Amino acid sequence: MKADRPHRLRDVHGPRRDLIHCVGQVGTLQRLVGDGWRAIDLPIENDLWGVFVTPDGVVRACGNDGTCIRVVNEEMIELEAPKSRFFCVHQFQGEVYWGDSEFGIYREQGNQLVEFHPAGTGWDMRSDTEYLYLVGGGIAWRFDGKKWNSLQLDYDGTDLRLIQ
Repeated sequence: MKADRPHRLRDVHGPRRDLIHCVGQVGTLQRLVGDGWRAIDLPIENDLWGVFVTPDGVVRACGNDGTCIRVVNEEMIELEAPKSRFFCVHQFQGEVYWGDSEFGIYREQGNQLVEFHPAGTGWDMRSDTEYLYLVGGGIAWRFDGKKWNSLQLDYDGTDLRLIQ
């Protein structure tokens, strides 16, 4: 597939084929159309690292210098966020969570992000019907909507060992 913009792509998401989007360098946001990508022009130049698309077509993307955006019908809303690097965004049980390089997890409230869970670094998030999963900084987290649990592995030079 040919990209509509020549920039490096970093993440892709979509709940179904007609809503698949990808993000990347220099504010690149593209949507899969047919057998190729169509760029969505955004008034930003920061690199984007993560994207999440809801079943109703709302696109959220995040990146460098606190770039956290919501795109509805190709109109961008910039969310108020700390100036850290945001790597991931995910929706779970009706709430939207954002992972960054410094604090950990933020929750979207209106047009701003508020601190939610001090995980250190939020690299990537996924979910199933029961849990939101987060990885970052050598720790894996699991959230059931009320409580966070963690699992940490450490390499001692010969083997991995579990740290509770």
